[in-house]
Amino acid sequence: MNKLSVLRIIGSVILLLLAVYFIPEYKEFAEFGNVEGMLVYGTLLGIIYFLFGIVLESERIVELIKARTYKINQGKFITMLILILLISIPISNWILWFGLGFPYPYIPFIYPEIKAILTVVSGILFVRSFEKS
Repeated sequence: MNKLSVLRIIGSVILLLLAVYFIPEYKEFAEFGNVEGMLVYGTLLGIIYFLFGIVLESERIVELIKARTYKINQGKFITMLILILLISIPISNWILWFGLGFPYPYIPFIYPEIKAILTVVSGILFVRSFEKS
C-alpha cells in the first residue's frame, strides 16, 4: 500500500467520523423544527460529503498536479453545479413547493440520505471535470 492509499483511508475515516458526529445534532434540530440549526448542520454535512467525494478521487488529483496543465470538461462541471444547486435547496422548501404525495408522489430531494449520496457524487464529478490537456 502506497502513501496515497494510506492518506486516502485516513482522510475518509476522519470525514466519516465528522459526519457521524454531526448527524445526531442535525436530527435533533430536525425533531424540534429548528430550521436555522438544520441549515447550519446540513451545510456542514454537505461540505463533509463533498470533501469525501474529492478524497475518493485523490489519485486523479495527484495526476492533475503532476501534469500541471489541465482543461475543464464543461459537461461534468455544469452537471456538478446543477446537482449542488438542487442539493442546496432546503428540504422544507421542496415540501412547501411540491407537498408530500399526489400529484408528486416522489421527490428525491426531501430525503437526507439521497442528498448525501448526490453530494458525494458532486465531489467526484468536481474532480473528474478537470482533465489533463
